[in-house]
Parts: sequence; structure tokens; C-alpha cells
Amino acid sequence: VLYSEVFELAREQGNDELDFILAHELAHIKRRHVWKNIIILPAALIPFLAQAYSRSCEYTCDRHAAYVVNNAAASKRALTLLGIGKKMYREVNEDAYMEQIKNESNGVVWFSEILSTHPNLPKRIQSIQQFAGQGLVGYRQNTGKIALGATLLFGSMFAVYFLSVALFAGGGQVYSQFLSDFYMDEEWGESYGIVEGETALMSAAYAGDIDGIEEALANGEDLHAVDSEGADALMYAVYSGNTEAVQFLIDAGADVETKDDYSTALATAAAIEDYRTALVLVENGADPLAYGPDGLNALDYMGAASEEEFMDQLNNR
Repeated sequence: VLYSEVFELAREQGNDELDFILAHELAHIKRRHVWKNIIILPAALIPFLAQAYSRSCEYTCDRHAAYVVNNAAASKRALTLLGIGKKMYREVNEDAYMEQIKNESNGVVWFSEILSTHPNLPKRIQSIQQFAGQGLVGYRQNTGKIALGATLLFGSMFAVYFLSVALFAGGGQVYSQFLSDFYMDEEWGESYGIVEGETALMSAAYAGDIDGIEEALANGEDLHAVDSEGADALMYAVYSGNTEAVQFLIDAGADVETKDDYSTALATAAAIEDYRTALVLVENGADPLAYGPDGLNALDYMGAASEEEFMDQLNNR
């Protein structure tokens, strides 16, 4: 992923830095890293292994880019700007920055890095310097501190784990009852969501439960009632993509132009790419040009320039 602001480097005489960033990302494609990550997906089941492979990919692409640019100084500056920003990176003291490998070498930093998909930037910069043949920097991880910190960290994790098991073994029923009381409505005897004001009708609409919708309406539920975020039952059906429930609610008198605090029902369907539901809403009178509270309409979410183009996209997807 490339953000537009990195291209501003070219206007600041940072052409080699920009070339490094572009070459790095293209190297991921050249090395087929996305495809390889899919192939080795089972490795994600082994703690830390998938992240280790990802970090090695970053080192590989750094070296590809450094070779293409053939400017070690610019390559190191390009890596620095990723962490410091495009305005301040030229003022960074390179030696002091890489000194972090040594003075921030402890169990917590080590644990943070092995959970990350990217190596710490000072290490990547040092690797470029070594690759460019400028000699070893000489900064080394403090293995003693790391071993001590890792032991304390994992020891604490295991202690918390066993304490949690003990607590849940004795208090599981109490916690389960608390959740039951929290989510159950005494009048209807059904589970509601955590959004304030959600009714049985809304819950049934979200679940696509036609029988539940009929029962709620028969019991006097207000079809047009809204929750704390302005969503009615029809919006709930749109959220979950239950087209049948959407049509049933419309037939029952729901407003196709309904909206929550964020967008219209039609714009929401378009945003989540539920084109079948969007088509049902339009066929029942929803206006694709109607703007929601977010200032956008369904055409904006579909990237359509006109209502005709919008309808063509709906009918052909």
C-alpha cells in the first residue's frame, strides 16, 4: 500500500527515497509474497511463525529496493521517514537512531517485535548498511536482558492464565448468569443486542426471522421505532443482508427511505455490496439520490456517475 504523501518526497529532492519505497512494494509482487502467505496460511496456527516469515519478507524487499536504487544513504533515509515522517526524517541522527537496537534491547521490546509483521526500523536500517558493504555497525541485542525479560513476561502470562482458570472454575456460573440477565428481556424472553433501544422486532429483523417479525408486530411492536443510533427494524434487516426480511418489512409498511445516524438504508446496502437488497429497496421506491447524514448517497457508495449507471451496476452484479 502506498500513500499519496510519499510522492511529495519527489518535490523535496527525494527521488531516490521515493524510488526505494516504490521498489520495495514492487518487490513484494515480484517475490509473490501475497500468494506465498496464502500457501503457508497453516503456519498462522503456530505462534510467532507467520510473523517471522513476514519480517523476513520485509528484509528481502528492502534489499531488492536498495539494489535497484544503488544509493545506501537514500535507502536508509527512506526507511527512516516511514517511522519519523517526511518532514523530520532528514534531521534524524542515524547513529543515535540505530543505537536503539542496543539501549532498547529487553524482553518487552523483543516480545513486541516477534508479534509484529515488520522488523524494528533501526534493524532494517542496519541491515541495509551491511548489505551495502559499509561494514558491521556493531550494535547487538542484549540477549541477557531479553532472556530475563522473556522469562518474567511468559511467567506472568502463565500465572494470569492459571489464576483465570481457577477463578472461572469457581465463578463461571455467576458470570454466565450475569450475561443472561444483561441480555435477556423479561417481557419478551428473547436475547437483545447491546445497542440501547433495540427491540424484539429489530432483533428478529437482523436474524431474518420472519416468524419472529410477525410475532413482534402482532404483539404491538412499533414498526418505525428506532434505537439509540436511529436505526429501525428495516435498517437492521439491511445490516445483515436479509433480503427476504427487508421485503417482508416493506410489505408491512416500513419506510424504504429510512436512515440511521449515518446513512440511508439504500446507501448502506450499496456500501456492503448487498446488491440484491439494494435492488429490492429501489424497486419499492427508495431514491438512489437521497443523501444520508454522512453527506453521501447510494451513487457515491457505488461509484456511479448517474442514476442510470447506478441501476446498470445493480442489474449486472
